[in-house]
Amino acid sequence: MKKKIFLGNAGSSFLGFLFGWLLIYYSQEPIKFFHPVLCLWCVTVQVYDLLSVILKRIHNNKNPFKPDKNHLHNILQLNNFDNKVILIVILVIGVSMSFIGYTVYYYFGSVFSLIIYLLLFIPYFIITVYFNNITS
Repeated sequence: MKKKIFLGNAGSSFLGFLFGWLLIYYSQEPIKFFHPVLCLWCVTVQVYDLLSVILKRIHNNKNPFKPDKNHLHNILQLNNFDNKVILIVILVIGVSMSFIGYTVYYYFGSVFSLIIYLLLFIPYFIITVYFNNITS
């Protein structure tokens, strides 16, 4: 028996809010579980996807707030990836980016980690534009 969960807008907004609140709460004093720059690495895929979609829409003279099929999961779906494979790909990217971020932070510090975070957006953007152009 297949089981499905439908979150809808309210459910996904609540999960995003909860996750964001937890990241902010545990990166501030007096708890300070981890450095605030590591919060960015926890949501790398989401932030990169948001920025790349906004940049693509602005470049195409479209309203950045109107929906389209330029998100990472849409691009993978249009390239005939199965939904389970899409989930695994996004999870692997997210975990890999978190690992890279923590490693860079641990060995080089927060400033260099932030610079690497910003620089890694460039290949992400290029790859998503490339795959998006294949389907267009």
